[in-house]
Amino acid sequence: VVAETREFLAATLPSSTEILFECDPGRLVVPVGAADLQQILVNLCTNASHAMPDGGRARVRVERVPEGLDGDEALVLFVTDRGRGIAAGVRERVFEPYFTTKPRGKGTGLGLSVVHGIVQSAGGTVEIRSEEGTGTEVEIRLPLVSASTGEMSTTASGTDVPRGSERILFVDDEPRVARVGRELLESLGYRVEACTSSREALDSFHSSPRGFDLVLTDQTMPHMTGAALARAVLEIRPDIPVVLCTGLTERLDPEQWGDIGIHSFLRKPLAIAELAASVRRALDDGAGMATGSAASR
Repeated sequence: VVAETREFLAATLPSSTEILFECDPGRLVVPVGAADLQQILVNLCTNASHAMPDGGRARVRVERVPEGLDGDEALVLFVTDRGRGIAAGVRERVFEPYFTTKPRGKGTGLGLSVVHGIVQSAGGTVEIRSEEGTGTEVEIRLPLVSASTGEMSTTASGTDVPRGSERILFVDDEPRVARVGRELLESLGYRVEACTSSREALDSFHSSPRGFDLVLTDQTMPHMTGAALARAVLEIRPDIPVVLCTGLTERLDPEQWGDIGIHSFLRKPLAIAELAASVRRALDDGAGMATGSAASR
């Protein structure tokens, strides 16, 4: 899972952010589902990137360590950055749901809360060491389980993230991102068709416009951008909610995209809390719009 997430982060984080991975060899099994473990890494590495807006180096370290006096072992995951650090008053609140220091519209405040919930439900611990101006180190400790007896869940944890069962068209020209995006959405209960070509996605939508409840598309793609794809699908079906994904360094003009009819934006890499909240909000708003349209007719 760590190796797969490394590839995903390399494809989605800004090129100015370098993530170094130091992992012990061998296969370690922990009582956390693959999607949840991936989410922990994505959230923490994204936070590290945000803490270094001008670029920098972060480090992910995975170790196997003794645990207690009975010979048990634990997995310890460290994510360290050289960013601006966290003030004491803020550090005390980082695990609170919906607490965020980011500007309105730039974060839900669920990222670290979700990480904390996943780790806690697995019997692990999270510790944050940080001072303003000195960077941040997050230490996650998880118990190891036997590969033969461990039962690994593939669904998202029981943390308070909105879920659903609707059908989503997910579009990204990077195969790794398309695969991970599909897996994250499926872990939330959605039925997902993932496309790595905007033209392929448009063909699929055109053949069954009522077969999807939401379109979630990357912006920067060859042949047809996400905005162009949004225009095309909205011409076919004006009530379909469209969520646009952009890189951290891409400039957004909400007024321009609002004129097209795009519902909202997500910053890459996709963190499950923000993804879940944005998708659920777009679907609920889209259902209301469709109901209103039907009533007006």
